[in-house]
Amino acid sequence: MDLDAYQAARQSAALIDLRGRGKIRASGPDRVSFLHSMVSNDVEKLAPMAGRFNTFLTMKGKIVASFYLYKFDDDLLIDLDADLTATTIETLNKFIIMDEVELEDVSSEWAHFSLQGPSCDQAAKLLLGTAPPQAQLHLAQGAFQGRTAWVIRKADLAQDGCEVLLDSESGEDFGKAALEKGSALGIKAADDEVVETLRVEAGRPRHGAELDEGRYPMEARLNEALDFDKGCYIGQEVVAKATYIGGVARLLCRLALKGEKVPEKGAKVVNEEGRTAGSVTSAVYSPRLGHPIALAYLKKAYIEPGTMLQAVLGEDHAQAQVVESFG
Repeated sequence: MDLDAYQAARQSAALIDLRGRGKIRASGPDRVSFLHSMVSNDVEKLAPMAGRFNTFLTMKGKIVASFYLYKFDDDLLIDLDADLTATTIETLNKFIIMDEVELEDVSSEWAHFSLQGPSCDQAAKLLLGTAPPQAQLHLAQGAFQGRTAWVIRKADLAQDGCEVLLDSESGEDFGKAALEKGSALGIKAADDEVVETLRVEAGRPRHGAELDEGRYPMEARLNEALDFDKGCYIGQEVVAKATYIGGVARLLCRLALKGEKVPEKGAKVVNEEGRTAGSVTSAVYSPRLGHPIALAYLKKAYIEPGTMLQAVLGEDHAQAQVVESFG
């Protein structure tokens, strides 16, 4: 692991290249009302130049996609995993009947970067001429090389952070400028291994690991994506029943492990009697904590912080304690 880049997220800022993410533009006079009726969080009350975490669910209340939705003056922009872009557009299009709304894959039009760490404001001012707004997921307009850019307050993998959206043609130059001009601030480029370590430390679920169409948003503790007062949306009845009546059988939890060995994805988690308590979805070695950590779906009988379990590592076992956070 690049420990310099890892430490930058704690001490200065880590630059993360997000140009591989997908982007969907929703335009047309009914864009707000249509998406409001489709997704799990409120779109109608979203302020201009602000964003909100959201999920799009199946009729059975399971996750098709999770994403960030941003409201611009003339359209809405959905930021999501690239692998989910086509499926999300295709599925949403099936519900467009009389609505005047158009969904378009605009991934190729955008460059996207993240600056995670305490120096993010200084870096944004240096590169874009403006700092991100104080409120989370709010946007401010800046400029890079004379072209419009947007900076978003988004502490995702560190105590503070921001993201930058700009046109795709400016992406290469921005990445270079962030490292060259930001060298005095200690900015370092974070590779996939560093990003994955920071993600697990932050307890952030991702698609392909913790999230898929077999999971309810409540299982993954995606409460920030759910609005229980907005009225009907696809999957809303199932979400409401699971929240207020039946609950879910498993919840995503954090495990602190003893030893040095990192469990593989899918590794069983058992109790002292050897009974299955759940399974690991993601695991890394945390340099900051000095031991492995993991995210795992656990049966509700084992979710309380302090619960002692064991992760199965081939023929070995490692003690694993359920913790509320990784500090």
